[in-house]
Parts: sequence; C-alpha cells; structure tokens
Amino acid sequence: MSSQLLSVQVTCKEKTECLFDGQDMPIDIAIRNVSPFSIGLPQQYMQEKGPYLTLIDKETQAKAVLKTGLPKFALKKVFTTIKPGEVIHLSSILKAQEITEFRLKLIDVTALIELSAKVKVNDPALPPEHELSDFESSATLRILGKDTLELVNRK
Repeated sequence: MSSQLLSVQVTCKEKTECLFDGQDMPIDIAIRNVSPFSIGLPQQYMQEKGPYLTLIDKETQAKAVLKTGLPKFALKKVFTTIKPGEVIHLSSILKAQEITEFRLKLIDVTALIELSAKVKVNDPALPPEHELSDFESSATLRILGKDTLELVNRK
C-alpha cells in the first residue's frame, strides 16, 4: 500500500546526477503525497535518523553502508501531516571522505537512498487499529568526480 501513498525523489543541487568537487555533498529528499488521503509522517524522527545510505562503486561494485543517526524513540509517534499533492523535504549530507572511500580519482559512485517508517493514513474506510501502514521507498543518485565527467565528455 505504501507505494501508492508517497513518492520519493532525491537530488543534489536539484540534479539527479551529482558532480563531486571534493566537498561534502548535501542531498535533498522530496516526499510527495500521491494518495487521496492525508498522510502522517514522522518527519522529525526520519530527519534525525537520516536515510539508509549505501554507496556503490560503479567499477568494482564494492559497497559501503553508512551509519544512520540515533533519534529519540518518542519522535516515531510525532506525525507531520502531508495533504494530498503536498511535498515535504528531508536533508542529508554525504561526506567527502565517504564518497572517496573507494578511490580518490575517477569517482563514479551510485548512492542508494532508502527510507522506511510507519505512516498514519487518514482513510475513513480504515478502522483505527489499521491506520498505521509501513512505508518503504528507495531512490538512487549517481555521483561523478569532475575528472570522471571530463573523461566521459571526451569520448
């Protein structure tokens, strides 16, 4: 049911392909309510915890799973209402040292961003004990080093 409730889009500097310049890289996670119902999302909990992040080196397929934060458990029950069609944003930062874990030059990394939470669905047809639904979604970003982009553009 969750895939019909919320959609997720991830960008860095409003692009889905990110140019790594040696600095930490902020990412924006846009969550849109695509359902006909208001949805309660534990936004503060999700922001403090952060998404599940896995970096994958394109050449070697080596993976690095990054740590998440430790939010207060009580925040799981504090819901932000997202009306149909509305968007809320979460932010995260990929640290330069995480991106360069595989190599210092010719960086070509995919970032897999995964979200999961219990959401509150304001559907009058659901009995109160069923108003919480599992929400899971993922998206990817491609991260290229400047030198990698120059090499690709020469071909």
